[in-house]
Amino acid sequence: MPPNEEAQGAWLLGRALEWQVTALEVALAAPLLAWRTGLALAGSWVAPVPAPPAAMPPAAAAPAAAAAEEVDHLA
Repeated sequence: MPPNEEAQGAWLLGRALEWQVTALEVALAAPLLAWRTGLALAGSWVAPVPAPPAAMPPAAAAPAAAAAEEVDHLA
């Protein structure tokens, strides 16, 4: 600590601001860190979710519809 009271006050104020900024940084970074850590941990033991089956493209749907109509005509 500095020797005189005026310098001590300035020094203490500077330290308080440093601690306040550090606390704010930790408060803002903690959720992000927890989220990223959770993702990393979850990825290590959770199986990936399979993608849903793709919808039938329109080009493939047309012959199937024509075949269904043909079967209707035969019946």
